Amino acid sequence: MRRGTGHPNWVGGKYEPCLTCSSSMTRGSKSCQRCRTKYDDRDHVNSAQWHIAYRRTPNGKKNVRNGNLKKYGLTADQYDAMLEKQNGVCASCGKKETHKNQFGICSLAVNHDHLTGHVRGLLCGRCNRSLGLLGDDADVVQALANYRRQF
Repeated sequence: MRRGTGHPNWVGGKYEPCLTCSSSMTRGSKSCQRCRTKYDDRDHVNSAQWHIAYRRTPNGKKNVRNGNLKKYGLTADQYDAMLEKQNGVCASCGKKETHKNQFGICSLAVNHDHLTGHVRGLLCGRCNRSLGLLGDDADVVQALANYRRQF
C-alpha cells in the first residue's frame, strides 16, 4: 500500500503530534502519555467498519482475492484457469457456489492437501466443509457413502 493511502487513521504515518504539548503520540490513541491530554474518539475510524467498506471496492476485492490465493501458491490467472476447466462448478458435486457472506456469493474454495499443500481443485463451500469435517479422509468419505446407499 502506498504511503498516504489506505486506512484514514494511518494517512501520513504512524505518529501525530499532541495538540497540547506537541510530543509524538501514536495516531488514533485516546490520550497523550506525556501531558495526559484526553482525546475524544469521534474522528477515529472504526477499523472493522473500514475493512468491510474497503473489501467492497474493486481494489479491495482484488487485494483480498490475491491474498487468499497466495496462501495456496496460486495466482488469479491460475485460479481462473482451474475455474474454467471445471466449467465454473464444484469439482465434487458439479453445482455452482450458492453460499453468501456479507460481500455477496463466495468464490469456489481452493481444496488442498493440508500435509503437502498440493492443490486438488475447487469445491463449493458445502463440499469443502463436509470434506474437512470428515477429516479429509477418503476412507471415511467412502464409508459414509456406503452407509447412505443402504437406506
